[in-house]
Amino acid sequence: MKKKATIITVVVVVVLAVGGWLFYRNQQTIPEQFANKNLTTYDPHQTDSVMENHLGMLVNIALGKNSGQIDASSPVFKTDASGTYKYIKPNTAAAKAIYKVYGHNSYDPKDYNNKINSEKLGRVRVTMEGKNSWTLHSKKLTLKFHKTSDGHWATSDGTIWVCI
Repeated sequence: MKKKATIITVVVVVVLAVGGWLFYRNQQTIPEQFANKNLTTYDPHQTDSVMENHLGMLVNIALGKNSGQIDASSPVFKTDASGTYKYIKPNTAAAKAIYKVYGHNSYDPKDYNNKINSEKLGRVRVTMEGKNSWTLHSKKLTLKFHKTSDGHWATSDGTIWVCI
C-alpha cells in the first residue's frame, strides 16, 4: 500500500511540474497589439534635418507572444550640405541599453557596419502604463516607449519606432 501511494505521489508531482512548466512557457506576456510584430526604427541614412533615429544604428525588435529578438545594423549617419557623411555619436540611455545587449559600453560604428547583429532577448514582458506608454522588460534590455502625436512609438531620446 505504501509503495502504491509513493508511486501515485511521484506521478502527481511530475504531472504538476510538467503542467506548470508548459503553462509558464506558453503564457502570453506581450499584449496582442505588440505580439508577433516588429518594432523598427527609421532608416538611418538620413539627409533631412529631422533626426528620427538617435540610437546610432538601425534597430529592429521582433516580438513573439512571450519572447523577443533584437537586430542592429547600418550605422546612422547624416549628410551635411557638402555631401560629407558624419556618423552620429549617441549617448542616450536607450542607446546605451541597446549597446549593452551586444556587450559594448559605447558606440563604435564599425561594430555595426554592413552586418546584422542579432541577439535573443529571452522572455520578454510588456507593462502597459496607460494607453499611451509602455515598458519592454527582459533580462538583457529595458526600454520605455510613449505614443507620439502621429501614432508611432518613441523612446525617451526621441527615436521613432514603427510597429509593423
